[in-house]
Amino acid sequence: IETFDLLTPKFSGGLENYWGKNPFKLHSEYLGILPLLFALIALLRSWRKPQVKFFFSTFLVVLIMAWGGNTPFYRIPYHLLPGIAKFRGPGMIFFLAAFSLSVLAGYGINYLLTEPKEKKKTDGLRGLIFAGGVLLLLLLFALVGRDAVAGLVNPGRRLAEFEANYPRLTSGLLFAVAIWAVGYLIALWAVRGRISSILFGSTALVLMVLDIGISLNLWNESKGYIRSVPPPKEYFAQDDVVRFLSRDTSRYRVLPLNYARSDEGLLWLHGIQSTGGQIPNPLQSYQDFIGAGQSVMFQAGNLLNPNFMNLLNVKYVIAPTLPEDASRYDEQSRQFIAQLRAYFSQPWFEPAHVGPQYTVYRNKGFLPRAFITPFYEVVKDKDAVISRLMKPDFDPSRTALLYENPGFTVTGDTTAGTVELLSYDANCIRVRANLTAPGILVLGENWHPDWRVLVDGKPAPLLRAYHTLRAVALEPGNHEVTFNHKSGWFRLGLIITGAAIGLLVFVAALTMLLIRIRRIQPAGEVTQC
Repeated sequence: IETFDLLTPKFSGGLENYWGKNPFKLHSEYLGILPLLFALIALLRSWRKPQVKFFFSTFLVVLIMAWGGNTPFYRIPYHLLPGIAKFRGPGMIFFLAAFSLSVLAGYGINYLLTEPKEKKKTDGLRGLIFAGGVLLLLLLFALVGRDAVAGLVNPGRRLAEFEANYPRLTSGLLFAVAIWAVGYLIALWAVRGRISSILFGSTALVLMVLDIGISLNLWNESKGYIRSVPPPKEYFAQDDVVRFLSRDTSRYRVLPLNYARSDEGLLWLHGIQSTGGQIPNPLQSYQDFIGAGQSVMFQAGNLLNPNFMNLLNVKYVIAPTLPEDASRYDEQSRQFIAQLRAYFSQPWFEPAHVGPQYTVYRNKGFLPRAFITPFYEVVKDKDAVISRLMKPDFDPSRTALLYENPGFTVTGDTTAGTVELLSYDANCIRVRANLTAPGILVLGENWHPDWRVLVDGKPAPLLRAYHTLRAVALEPGNHEVTFNHKSGWFRLGLIITGAAIGLLVFVAALTMLLIRIRRIQPAGEVTQC
């Protein structure tokens, strides 16, 4: 349905009443009515130009690509062209269609202003009247056939948004017809030589500015597709949840089950580490661990299990404050409230802060960021890890699940040892460990092959624990363990960048030297052949 936004951005509803399929719709495909008019003029009067044919063909191909799986044509490049299957949102390619339309509009304006008067023909512009008539018919159909339009577009579950947006849809189409009529008039005057180039250009510019400004609501508080919010100091100010969590100065994480501000970075801005939120390219091992699978969204089904929650150092869980009386809610909401109440009534939870909107529960069984296990098990794959952690009788604080043998024999000593965090930053973490028997030091941070570990200053094998965490095998005694991030790709990028800067400096110096030599070199005699 976003294709119809070329005629009016109010067709699909915008921010408030969007009724399409894309939950992240924060933009409009609308370019203005006049660019469409001028692009049509280019097709009617400048079709013989290869540039016009090229950009029109590009527009059609890209438009079909932007439709994605809604047409069978997308399946051909999806299966044949490398990389296409990796696209998340094929509709994002529409910017090339918009660029092609803009270029075509330029050729249309070029025809109106530069072609000699005797070569211009008004006959070809009759197609503009036909196109405007089609636009007018759409408006009339929308005005008199509301139910028919609803059935045609079939918004389904978004019917309420569609009905709320309907007045804006019709007003947008009415405005488009008016702009099209005025644009046709000035184009006709330009063809007949009744208006100067300066007057035509300034009139078209004013019309396009008004068109975009009014259609996208750029001059009111909502700013069209940009949601108006308070200033950052006010918008990201501490709420009651952040104020409570900030009082705990220990190192821990939180699980935001239904905390709306977690995706906005409120917790991170105030130094509170969270297992939630969204990043564009999360580690697949972490997504597997929390139960998100191939999704890039935060879907933490596994974290509801205490073993997963404890391993990630989750000390607090943020959930909505439950009403005492749920009888005034619908059946689905009552079931959800009952499920939350039953879940947080488990013995390892206790309410730590109750606010008007959110309640913070303390998880009594959380594990520290770094701990030592006296036992280990070697498992073959992630499914074995997930299955083992799901068992209620398994204790991850006692047994590390590894993909390789750490190389020591378990002595049976159940005293795990102690761990102290010495320093902690993004690329280097230092801990001090004291063991009375061999054990596995587990660090509650994501494993990655670019991380290295030093034990008492000497390299040691970095183990992968519980599919996504870091670990290292330690002998009895006191040890200082350092986890460092050293990326070979980062070093390669530094080398390439340094070489490019060096080449640029060399070329600049050589150019300046040649210019100076040319200035001081005496002019030679000029001979004629």
